[in-house]
Amino acid sequence: VIALVDIEALKQSLDVSEAALKYAASVADTVQLPFVVLDSNLRVKSANLSFYEYFHISPQTVGVSLFDIFEIRAEQFPQLTETLKQTLAADQPFKRFEMIHESKSLGRRVLLLSWKHIHWNEPGSQTMLITLEDFTERKQAADNLREALRSREEFLSIASHELKTPVTSLKIQLQMLRRSVSPDTGIAPTPQKLAKALDISARQVE
Repeated sequence: VIALVDIEALKQSLDVSEAALKYAASVADTVQLPFVVLDSNLRVKSANLSFYEYFHISPQTVGVSLFDIFEIRAEQFPQLTETLKQTLAADQPFKRFEMIHESKSLGRRVLLLSWKHIHWNEPGSQTMLITLEDFTERKQAADNLREALRSREEFLSIASHELKTPVTSLKIQLQMLRRSVSPDTGIAPTPQKLAKALDISARQVE
């Protein structure tokens, strides 16, 4: 028995699917924020161009562990591993996990990771999308600002303390000068004494 099947519709459907995949890949590669799709074992399924460029790796890293790309061991970041697996199992998104990442290729970087479970039609599929944001410069700027504010407060505290001594002395000197010229004392200071007192006061404010 020979059965003839018209596969034109199936071929058109495959062409449409292939075109859609190419379109999605093109859109992903235009996104500046690096992102990667991982399986339940935290191995790369796909990533955008920004991800590959950021870590200086090639697209042939499919199947590679995320920790190998980070050039670290999973044991070094137990909280990250546990949080990733928990949110994947609970189907919950997670935003802005701060990670201090240091590698030979990138040096010391501060990364903010956010991720979300992706639902596929495959039964039992557990896949997540992770975005990475390099927060190093902004964190450094924030740290520099806090240090500048701390230094300013320290300077103002020292300056205030240093100013108190001459100001207090000047205040006492002026009070003594005022009492010396008061008619209640019955004693009139000589011009020489007044000049000396004024010279002392002048030097304290120089």
